[in-house]
Amino acid sequence: MKDIPSAPRISSLLQKLTTLFVATSAWLSLFLFPTSARAAFGSLYVSDSGGSIFIYSSSATRTTYGPAYNHPLGIAYDRSGNLFIANSAGHDIGEVFANGGFSTTFASGLSQPVGLAFDSSGILYVSDFTANTIYKFTPSGTRTTFATGLNGPAGLAFDEGGNLFVADLFSNSVFKYSPSGARTTFATGFTNPKAIAVDRSGNVFVGDLSHVIYKCPENGSAKTVYASGFTSIASIAFDHNGSLYVGDTAAQSIIVLTSYGTRSTFATGVSAEGLLFEPPTGRPLNVSTRVNVLTGDNVPIAGVIVKGAGQKKLLIRAIGPSLAQAGVPGALQDPTLEIRGSTGQLVGTNDNWKQSSQQTEIQQSGIAPTDDREAAIIVSTSAGNFTAIMRGANNSTGVGLIEVYDLTASAPAEIVNLSTRGYVESGNQVMIGGFIIGGGNGSARVVVRALGPSLAAAGVQEALADPVLSVRNVNGDQVASNDDCTVPTLAELVVTGLQPTQSKESATAVTLPNGNYTAIVSGYQNTAGVGLVEVYNLR
Repeated sequence: MKDIPSAPRISSLLQKLTTLFVATSAWLSLFLFPTSARAAFGSLYVSDSGGSIFIYSSSATRTTYGPAYNHPLGIAYDRSGNLFIANSAGHDIGEVFANGGFSTTFASGLSQPVGLAFDSSGILYVSDFTANTIYKFTPSGTRTTFATGLNGPAGLAFDEGGNLFVADLFSNSVFKYSPSGARTTFATGFTNPKAIAVDRSGNVFVGDLSHVIYKCPENGSAKTVYASGFTSIASIAFDHNGSLYVGDTAAQSIIVLTSYGTRSTFATGVSAEGLLFEPPTGRPLNVSTRVNVLTGDNVPIAGVIVKGAGQKKLLIRAIGPSLAQAGVPGALQDPTLEIRGSTGQLVGTNDNWKQSSQQTEIQQSGIAPTDDREAAIIVSTSAGNFTAIMRGANNSTGVGLIEVYDLTASAPAEIVNLSTRGYVESGNQVMIGGFIIGGGNGSARVVVRALGPSLAAAGVQEALADPVLSVRNVNGDQVASNDDCTVPTLAELVVTGLQPTQSKESATAVTLPNGNYTAIVSGYQNTAGVGLVEVYNLR
């Protein structure tokens, strides 16, 4: 087992760095972290054939959510946390807004809506059972036809690659639609398949009216029986731990099948036509990476990727002198900052933030640097990516902190990736990437990566040959770690496209409650070199 920096040594170092970080985080938690008034992360939503939508807590305590419907079936949430309901006998799609206080009809004029699913861009897909058609709806409600020629389309589910799986009841088949809309037969030989779900590894699970749940590998090879002995399977859904919940309407029960093979009854007295777990809707809002600022190619570079509609306003800071005040030795005395767009074009520069034309706006943000020699720039950007480069004035060197803060966390546009590249040394000169999770329902699922060899493949000199990753909470407790990308979540990294390209690189997928975290990147056996730490939002 390769050595990862010990908890006491890392925690001692972090004590010198968290004064500024935690103080800033406290301000952010008050003003920038919008939270949903819906259920907590991991709560189970159930559409009951009697007309109600129920929420079950992890202890199976039940409450009613939203208005009554006319035989509700499939349910799905959008990226803003609004809940959509297939109001089957009402021939429409209902919507309950994220605060739970208002509902409306999102779309009408359908024959018999059954299955609902959102793709990654926010488009809603609806299976219309008697029309043998799948429709798709834009967020504004514009309807187009996605697929025809089906024979009783019921359950819908997307995998991480954007492929849509359809349980087609009367053809006894599951069809797969690629993101471009091309259709293939994924699996056959079912007995009226109705319920469908995809796990994090890309395996497709299908519940049919033969009272059996089948597991179909993501590569489309032969299906196998996963569980049997049910009465009438109407719905299935995975929780964040990988347990499969089964709505058995005839038995008026919800059954839990854990990944370890145990089976138990979660709830009774409910006709669960649809199951949906509250996802982690928090997001990374900040990256704050402490690294040794050298010269030439060995300066720290922060990268940001923004997706979604509208503008995102970000504050980028280059900190040095205030680290010395926090007790960090060798702090950079005069940091400078340079922002470049996706094509490398210069967006802005700063040295000494109070000399900037943005001084007033930076002060009004509440997180202005505390030392006049430090640098800061506010950037407004639409979807795309940019980089922030930190240097020492006149090629000076020292320990610096490069930070990116989201000033518009409630905007539709989201930060999906935060990264920092810098020179990794040993001891107190390892790279420490601090990040904040906030908003949503109090949790986020993220991928954290530590890269090195792939930088060498991209032409970066002195790349770190064997990076080791440790993720820690604000108390210094390790919550995840990895070396050489051998983790239980490897399959999830593959299906999301985030598996490192080099075997010596490190990555982990983890669900984290809102708060402050650090990702520590070191070199195996105290080796040094240029490394990259990244945080991706999986929601």
